[in-house]
Amino acid sequence: MKTIIKTNMSKVTKGIVSIGLFSAILAVSTYANAGLFLRDGGMVYDDVLDITWLQDADYGRTSGYYAGKGMTWEQANVWANDLVYGGYDDWRLFNAAPDDSNCSHSRVSDAGISANFGANCTKNEFAHLFYEDFGLTESQSLADMADATGQELSNYNLFENIPITNYWSATDYAPLATSAFYFNPTNGHQSFGSKDYKLTAWAVRDGDVTKTGVVSEVPEPGSLALLGLAVLALSTRRYNR
Repeated sequence: MKTIIKTNMSKVTKGIVSIGLFSAILAVSTYANAGLFLRDGGMVYDDVLDITWLQDADYGRTSGYYAGKGMTWEQANVWANDLVYGGYDDWRLFNAAPDDSNCSHSRVSDAGISANFGANCTKNEFAHLFYEDFGLTESQSLADMADATGQELSNYNLFENIPITNYWSATDYAPLATSAFYFNPTNGHQSFGSKDYKLTAWAVRDGDVTKTGVVSEVPEPGSLALLGLAVLALSTRRYNR
């Protein structure tokens, strides 16, 4: 009888360990594909593009730098390039992607200069957030995040003050020197317009702030999952014996 009970308990224990092992592997996989991570000091790191966003998407306004409808393209670039935040002075506007073949539209100027625009320009850094991280599709709006659930909503909630208005990119519209690219979060389009338009600006920088030690003290899910994976693997070996 004792042998039977011991055998059954061993099977139950192995089953629990196997479930835990699967959960740890799933957690590691989720971490690897998560993409966005909140950093200390109001910054969000994108490990796919290897860039760090300001958590406050309208910091130029909320910090009191400007008021009203927005900034011209030149003003927005000056603001981002002169910004010192979190101990960093290498901020910029996000990059558009005029060479992105995923874009729904393309135009060639009389001088033979081509530029892509429209929906699905996912090489645009803001569009990458829109389509890949927030899970939105062509012609959807950031307003649709109110009905979102799961990881996409969690990614969106990492940020603050995201006005649903046009945002300047750092990228010139090459066919026309007086124009530049912007991103329209009401429909997911990379567009272009006069540099005199008054639009919103969102600052981003290359790399991860953790490389200079600015990081939350709370272990990231991936680290915890890897630790659990190691412990469960050792437990499995023990019970197999």
